[in-house]
Amino acid sequence: MSLETNAMEVLRQTSRTFYLSIIRLPAPLKEAITSAYLSFRAIDEIEDHAHLDKLTKISLLSDISREYQIQCINPGNRFYTALQACRDHLPEVTNRLDEWMNLAPKPIAPRIFKGCAEMAKLMAYWVGKDWRIRTRGDLDQYTFGVAGTVGVLLSDLWIWYDGTHSRREDAIGFGRGLQAVNILRNRPEDLTRGVDFFPHGWAEDDIAFYARCNLAQANAYVDALPSGAIQDFCRTPLTLAYATLDALARGESKLSRIDVLELIGQKEVRLKTEVSSSKLICQGHSVEDVIVSCSEEHLGAPVCHHHRIRFDKAATLREMEEVILVNEKDEVVGIEEKIKAHLLGALHRAFSIFIFNSEGQLLLQKRTSTKYHSKGLWSNTCCGHPRFGESMAQASRRRLSEEMGFDCELREIFEFVYRAELDDGLTEHEYDHVLVGNFDGTPNPSRNEVDDWKWVDLPTLKRDLQENPEEHTYWFRIGLEMLIESMKSVEFSYMPREASSKLDHNIAQPPPFDSYPKRSSDESK
Repeated sequence: MSLETNAMEVLRQTSRTFYLSIIRLPAPLKEAITSAYLSFRAIDEIEDHAHLDKLTKISLLSDISREYQIQCINPGNRFYTALQACRDHLPEVTNRLDEWMNLAPKPIAPRIFKGCAEMAKLMAYWVGKDWRIRTRGDLDQYTFGVAGTVGVLLSDLWIWYDGTHSRREDAIGFGRGLQAVNILRNRPEDLTRGVDFFPHGWAEDDIAFYARCNLAQANAYVDALPSGAIQDFCRTPLTLAYATLDALARGESKLSRIDVLELIGQKEVRLKTEVSSSKLICQGHSVEDVIVSCSEEHLGAPVCHHHRIRFDKAATLREMEEVILVNEKDEVVGIEEKIKAHLLGALHRAFSIFIFNSEGQLLLQKRTSTKYHSKGLWSNTCCGHPRFGESMAQASRRRLSEEMGFDCELREIFEFVYRAELDDGLTEHEYDHVLVGNFDGTPNPSRNEVDDWKWVDLPTLKRDLQENPEEHTYWFRIGLEMLIESMKSVEFSYMPREASSKLDHNIAQPPPFDSYPKRSSDESK
C-alpha cells in the first residue's frame, strides 16, 4: 500500500469530515493538505493528551518544533527518535510524524514544516502557561497560534498550487472562527481537565459572538476565492461551524450525526442575520449539499447575510454509502463503506448499464468533475452499486432513473470481474453485472452526476476508443468489448440486426487487466 493511500486511510479514521473534503482536492494539493493536516493533528494529540504530564508535553512539543525547523534545511527522518520515549503512550497519528512529513510535496514542504514548527512551539508555550487566558488579547493570541497560523498556511498553499491569492487577515479569521467554535463546544470537557479558554468575565454568549465575528471574516475569505476545489474545501468547515453554533444556541451539546446528515440532504444555505444587543444572531438557515461526513466533528455553515452556497450533495451521499463485498463467485462476504472499499481494493458487487436506441446507437454519459475518481471521462450509460437487500433489477433501474432521468426495462447479459488502479490512490475491483436496455426518448440527467451525454453509433465509438482511450473509463472499455462479443452468441433484441452486423467488434483494448466472464444472467445466484 502506498504512503498516500495509507495516509488517506489514517485521515479517514482520524477525521471523516476532513477526509471527504481532502480526497476531492487535485494532486499535488491533496498531498500537501494531507501532510499538513495529519502533522497538525499529531501535534494537537500531544497538547490534549490526558495522561502525559506538563513537562513531558512541553519537552515533546519543543523537540518537534526544533526538528521541523531542522527539516527545512536538512531533511531526514528524526521524529522517531524524538518520540521514542513516549511512543507507547502516543496515538498512531503522532507516532507516524516522519511519514506525514515525507508526504509533503518537496517544493512546498519547507513551508509546511515551518507551519508545523510554529504550531508546536506555540502549543508548548500555552501548555507552560496552563492555558491561562485572562483577556481578549490572550484569546486572540491563543487562537492565532493553534488555528490562525493554519489559515495563513492554507493561503500560502493556494499561491503555490495555482497562484490564488487571498487576504491573510481573513485567513486568520477563518482559523480563529473555527477554533472559537471548538472552544465553545468542548467547554465541558475542557473544564473537566482543568482548562478554561474563556477570558475572565466571559460567558458562552461572548465566545459565540467572538466566533461569529471571526467567521464573518471567514465568509469574506471563502467568498473571495475563485470557484472550484479550493473554495469548496474551505466551505465545508465554515458550513458546519455555523450549524454547530446554532445547535449550541438551542441547548444541544454538539451536532449529532442525524443533524449532519440532514445538513447534507438539503440544497442551499441561506442565513439571515439581525444585530441585537451587540450580538449577531442567525435567525434561520436551510443547508444543502454540504461536502462533509460525520458526527463527532463540527465545522459550519455560511454567512451572516443572504447567501447561497451549492455543493455536490448527491456525490457526497453516494461516497458515504456502503457496498456489498463478494468473493469471485459473487457470494456476499461482507459490507463496507464505499470509499474504504475503493481505498482497499476490496472486491464488491456493481453493475454497468448500456442503453441503445432503435437505430443501434449507444447512450454515453460524461462523468462530472466532482466525482471522486475517473472525473470528466466518457462512460457507458450508467453505473452503480446495489444496496444490501436490493435486487440487481431494483438497483439498476433506481440508478438509471437517478443518473439519467428515465426508466426502461433492463436485461442482464453477462458478468465479469476486473481490477484497476485509478487516480487518487483508489483501486476499482468489481464483480460487474452488465445490463442492456432500449430507449428512444431524451434523457434528463442529474447535473450532480452527468456533465454531458450523447448517442453514438458503435463504429464511430470504436474509432474514438482507438484514438482517445484515455478519455473513457476503464470499465467501459472492458465491458463494451465483452458486450460486443456477446452480441454474436446471444439473442440481442436491443439493437437492429443490420446495425450489429456492420460492427467490427475489435474495440480498443485497455491496459492488461484481471477480468473474465462469469455466469450468464439466467443462472441462479
